[in-house]
Amino acid sequence: MEVTLLGTGAPAGLPRLATVPAVLGAVGCLATASIGRLFEEPPRNWWPAGVDPLRPGGAAAVRPGTARNPPAVRQFGPGEAARTPVLWLLWCCLLCAGGVGVLGLALEVPFGRSAGFGGGVVSAALFAGAVVNGVGLGAVGLLSDRYGRRATLVVVCVALGTAQFGVPLSGRLGSQPFFLVCVLLSGFTGAAVLPLLASMTADCFGENDLAAHHGLVHSATAAAGPAVAVLGAGPLGARDFHGAFVLAGSLGLASSVLALFLTAPGRPKVRRVVPNPQPLGEEMA
Repeated sequence: MEVTLLGTGAPAGLPRLATVPAVLGAVGCLATASIGRLFEEPPRNWWPAGVDPLRPGGAAAVRPGTARNPPAVRQFGPGEAARTPVLWLLWCCLLCAGGVGVLGLALEVPFGRSAGFGGGVVSAALFAGAVVNGVGLGAVGLLSDRYGRRATLVVVCVALGTAQFGVPLSGRLGSQPFFLVCVLLSGFTGAAVLPLLASMTADCFGENDLAAHHGLVHSATAAAGPAVAVLGAGPLGARDFHGAFVLAGSLGLASSVLALFLTAPGRPKVRRVVPNPQPLGEEMA
């Protein structure tokens, strides 16, 4: 028998349940603030005198992967960074990827129920996605060090967009395992975009004002929610899951296209050096 609050008609346990997120949020804030006091800011321009961070060979022992991800050519101030098109490409890339995440969180659970998937499958997909996010981000970081952050970001965004097209397909096929795979891939790739863009922000503009630079880029997440609400109002209002997931997939693919043009400002393009087919020594001989 369900007990309700007098005069409200709501279950008696609902107010107590509603306090759980508030308590967890307060505990998380206190824990983060307490641990944050232990951190110390490194001195600016802390590179040793005998190490050139712009020379990949000389800095390889200090920073693995420098050849694939060379540091910024100089330290940019927030105003200088905001005047470069690269920062706004980063912003737009995160806007598209963040929009995919918002649509996914809003649609995956109701879509799973409408497709006839059991509530346990939907809950397991979301829970497994949270676990995979924490475990897999380290692997993405290693891949970005080995193959370059831009190349890794392009692959991640393509996978993010493709997963959105797979969700409605799983409903047509009636395949719960395929739905689970698409949700896991969506959650993993969506979470991987933010640290990749944060690292690229440092590689583009330097570390001295990284908090300000990343704050400008991260502001795209605040715009993603309202933008997706406006763009997805029609599909969501009509319960057109297919149209909404097509929109999400298109945003994911758009972010991969934007990632192709991410190049650090001021960095000269490396040209291939073609050796002389007739070296000077052979001509003299």
